[in-house]
Amino acid sequence: MTTQPTKIKLGFLGVHPGPFGIRGFATADSEGVYTPIPGVELTAMAEINEEAATKAQTMFGFQRRYSDYKEMLAKEDLDAVVILLPTFLHKQATIDCLDAGVHVLCEKPPANDYQEMLEIEQAVARSGKQYMFVRQSRFSANAQATRQLVMDGKLGSVYAGEAKWVRTRGRQVLGDTWRTDKSKGGGVLIDLGIHGLDLLWYCMGNPMPIEVSASEMPAFKQYAPNPDVYTADDNFFAWIRFENGAVIQGSFAFGMNQVGEKKEGESEYSDEWQSYKIFGTEGGVDIFKNQLVSGPNNSFTVSELPRDASLIGVSDLVTQAKHFAECVAQNKRPQNSVDQAVQLMKMLSALAKSAETQRSIRLEDF
Repeated sequence: MTTQPTKIKLGFLGVHPGPFGIRGFATADSEGVYTPIPGVELTAMAEINEEAATKAQTMFGFQRRYSDYKEMLAKEDLDAVVILLPTFLHKQATIDCLDAGVHVLCEKPPANDYQEMLEIEQAVARSGKQYMFVRQSRFSANAQATRQLVMDGKLGSVYAGEAKWVRTRGRQVLGDTWRTDKSKGGGVLIDLGIHGLDLLWYCMGNPMPIEVSASEMPAFKQYAPNPDVYTADDNFFAWIRFENGAVIQGSFAFGMNQVGEKKEGESEYSDEWQSYKIFGTEGGVDIFKNQLVSGPNNSFTVSELPRDASLIGVSDLVTQAKHFAECVAQNKRPQNSVDQAVQLMKMLSALAKSAETQRSIRLEDF
């Protein structure tokens, strides 16, 4: 007689109903009915908002719900948790969950800053549990193909990366939201910049960062309802040098007086666009456009990336969720590991400090 494998008992800290509210751990059929991914049980959820909790339980089928995640940790026999709380709550919630003996997947950014991330690293070490931070774009077919090209040496010596995520004008910062409060994890660097910088860093093989320089500007502060409490950046420009000599430069904006090239379905121009490119001595990649530039030194060819067919058309959130579930089931180190979270937060905190002090910062001195 064959016994069924035990499903991972999963708890959620904060659940906002919608396609992203479950972070890939359940998928919807053509009629919008959600089913957990294989090997996972949606055991319990903690959500302080009663309306959101009721809707999430109905939509995703959680067995039980709580208003306090500490009560959930005390009463439920969970294997792992997914933390979807606001950024300023990530550190303490992560430590509480690790100390309760459960594996953790935490939404990005993993902490408010580098010092908080060091505390989380210590909690991971003493817990013996697996820790992973959300960075779903690493799991896309394009990103996986790009990283493999780099690791196989097909691009030659990779010397630079360029990241952009720009939104026209200031629609995201005109109201009183967390995005204008740096103490709550606000600001374009920690909200959008983390995506672009981490994606390139990952695809380039996670080289060791050694120096950063940055500039920031709250360009739309004058339009906020209360400019005096507008403490976060809405335009951020970053530069990172790595131990192997490679560099990454990035531009990120909640609002900028610039428009992007027209996308399908748009009549004149785009008011939001992203661009992630990597350059090597033997080839270059435009990750978003799925383009590989290569060829002999007196010519070039443009082709599609050699992507894994099994990843094409699959949500990177689902691929990421399945990876975390596998790491929990096998107690193995995840792709988005705690040591990478530490390095990422060190880069981001150093960039923020560089912008504040208007000087370059060596990470060995940070």
